[in-house]
Amino acid sequence: REELEDPAVYVAPGGGARAAALGVELDAAKRALDRAFEAWEAATRALEAAG
Repeated sequence: REELEDPAVYVAPGGGARAAALGVELDAAKRALDRAFEAWEAATRALEAAG
């Protein structure tokens, strides 16, 4: 994320492509985090239901 916030990325040769690739990586990481939270919530609910 820090690299995406760096203006130098966008003016460097190939910077646009690098920024696009970083954006794809960031989106994938966000989806993985969402899945991890969903699994954690499901496990918490199951534990609470088990008493």
